[in-house]
Amino acid sequence: KSDAEELTSLCSQLALAASKCLSPAALRRALAELKELNGSAQIVNQVAAKAKDDANAVIADPKGSGAQALAKLREAPGVFGLDIGGTLAKMAHMLPADEQFEMPLTFGKSGKFHGDLSFKLSLNGIFHEVRFVSGTTELLEKVLRRENKEDRSNGHDGAAPRVMRRVVAAGGGAHRLADLLLQAFAVEVVPFKEMESIVSGISFLHAHGPADEVFEVLPGGEQNTVAWPLPLFPCIIVNIGSGVSILRVDAGAKGEPKTFTRLGGTATGGATFLGLSKLLTSAKTFSEALELARRGDAAKVNKLVSDIYGHDGCENLGLPANMTAAHFGKLVRNEAREGCNEADVAAALLIMVTQASAVLAKAFAQAVQGSQVAPVPASAPACFSPAERPRSKLPERSQTAPLDDLRELSPHYQQWLTATPMSRRTKVKANLLGAAEVAGARRTPVFFVGGFLTNNSKAWDLISRQFRNLECGPAYFLRHADFLGTLGAVAATFSAEDEA
Repeated sequence: KSDAEELTSLCSQLALAASKCLSPAALRRALAELKELNGSAQIVNQVAAKAKDDANAVIADPKGSGAQALAKLREAPGVFGLDIGGTLAKMAHMLPADEQFEMPLTFGKSGKFHGDLSFKLSLNGIFHEVRFVSGTTELLEKVLRRENKEDRSNGHDGAAPRVMRRVVAAGGGAHRLADLLLQAFAVEVVPFKEMESIVSGISFLHAHGPADEVFEVLPGGEQNTVAWPLPLFPCIIVNIGSGVSILRVDAGAKGEPKTFTRLGGTATGGATFLGLSKLLTSAKTFSEALELARRGDAAKVNKLVSDIYGHDGCENLGLPANMTAAHFGKLVRNEAREGCNEADVAAALLIMVTQASAVLAKAFAQAVQGSQVAPVPASAPACFSPAERPRSKLPERSQTAPLDDLRELSPHYQQWLTATPMSRRTKVKANLLGAAEVAGARRTPVFFVGGFLTNNSKAWDLISRQFRNLECGPAYFLRHADFLGTLGAVAATFSAEDEA
């Protein structure tokens, strides 16, 4: 054979060997020896790169269990919903109760069946069970690419076409991996807009989910199962992923789907926490960063309200002493930097990210319920009518002056206080301190969801404490918060079938 033919043959043999190799060390040695051969360095490097990708897929899934499990799922009865994000790929599978299907417990290296999240429901008089699976998007893509490559190498391109299966999918991967799913498993992906899938998912849970779906976190950190708030709509959904999006959801007309509006969001989300944790601490993964945050004391890094006003001053202001005044504010002083460690930094980062979402959520929730804080003239409380307003002028005071100080400044204020009902006085305090609400006002329910909160009990506790500090009612969490997109996709599939 010519040198070119020998090199081509060698390349093919190497690619085949790499796909079967179970030893990373042996593969590295083989690649090193190959590079020493005379020939086209460009071709050798290309083959080496392809071999490395093949080997990584095999190492991650050495027995092909991921591909086997996906092939088995593809033939399963029932309805699927996918949510393929940048980090995790998630699936919900709704199976009629009279159908038998054994769900694989694992899918390669990262895939997992979440048996604790399964629940049963009744739709159109038929009982179903909903099951959940998740794994990394990166390994899913590698398995799909390897399946496509093996099909081509085994000459399956000319085989009889399989019956197409159509699946609704949310997330960016619904577009990016659509061709791979079609070629590898004859699955046609129907993309579903991400925000719409979240709203559809929470509506599905409200109508059909388990009784213990909603929970809040008590001051001691314990989870407390609660009923869905009534009325539920309008409500706020705070979706914390890499970034944060905040949605308002309203009840649709009778028989119509829920409507939603994206109110806003922030770029300070889960990716901010992980990125800064990697930059400022030794953490390399999200789990490591969370573990550091659990051990740390953010008060060694953040400047608190009590650091500025003292505890007595905080009481006069009506503000919690442990409220953050400035993130990382103590590190301005050199001695403070020497007194903190990386766990304290991670804890401060987690507070910064969760607080950004909590403060925004409060502002949007108040806007939804029509709560407005009127400016307070220096001369009198904002809720005085013209007839009630004292004739004498009070000295110039800050709008946040405590009520006790105002009482001492003017006998007119004392006279008004005695004659005014408590409800009116509550409104005065709300205007002065910007914290309390008018008695009887409906608080807009706020749900915190998203991948950042999955099994993140520390974040649940922080958000709940921040909501209590801001006096905006309980923060609600969902047990299936990370699978809202998949449940929305399942609901969309049923809606399409009903229309058909």
